[in-house]
Amino acid sequence: MSATPEPSPAERLSLLYCPDAQAHVLQALFGIEHEIRAGLTQPLEHQVAHVRLNWWREECERVVAGHPLHPLTRALLEQLPGPARASLAPLAGLIDLAGWDLAQAPFDTDAEHAGYCRKWSLAVVGPCAALAAGGPAPGAALDFGAQLQSLLLLVRLNADARAGRIRVPLQALAAAGIPVEQLAARAASDALAAWLKERHAAARAGLAAATAALGPALLPPLRGLAVLGVLAQSRSRRVSAALPDTPDPGEDLAALDAWRAWRAARRAARGTAPLMPS
Repeated sequence: MSATPEPSPAERLSLLYCPDAQAHVLQALFGIEHEIRAGLTQPLEHQVAHVRLNWWREECERVVAGHPLHPLTRALLEQLPGPARASLAPLAGLIDLAGWDLAQAPFDTDAEHAGYCRKWSLAVVGPCAALAAGGPAPGAALDFGAQLQSLLLLVRLNADARAGRIRVPLQALAAAGIPVEQLAARAASDALAAWLKERHAAARAGLAAATAALGPALLPPLRGLAVLGVLAQSRSRRVSAALPDTPDPGEDLAALDAWRAWRAARRAARGTAPLMPS
């Protein structure tokens, strides 16, 4: 297992604008998530992938108990002072999510989709928010994280569908009259393209509202995460603009994304919500 997984371009920009203490925590969390999800992104045998997940589940238990083994989890524990360490209890949720995706289990309902996003937020945003607050993670920060993950799932929707993972509730697809098989097509039907544009717009609006709700107390310490939200908005707009084509959005940044990240970080550092045009 690599001790230093390479962050994505968006993650690197997020870390660049984090306060130092937050950057150490967030970098460790990004690395842990990459390690846990290696069975989904690397050509590993199914059994080997489950062995990795089992090891990481035990490691998450060791983190909560205060004696982790992996360099990333040890670094994470060292960066979180006493009261904030309680935020590490939901870290094992990342294993649950990876196991869900490894099994290619779909969401049947909006509640299941929301639960998936909330679990990610508790695991990744929770420790950062707890460090910022000096205690339990504020609800506004966890709501932001859930909205962020919801938009990221939507950005990767078609590429994930081609990999066998359906990232929108089946009930929502059925209500719109869209066969699930259409999600994996390289070109969306008119109905699917219109439906996706609406969902992207709604998800971007939800993330913008959740970012604004962080307020002047949480935005400065969590400005790295606010940058991540702005970059997710940018990717969502590019995916929407490409419809009806559904190419893999990849992890590359757009030409102006570095400037967007800088501007978002400056506004968040002043306690002002970054601009997130719909």
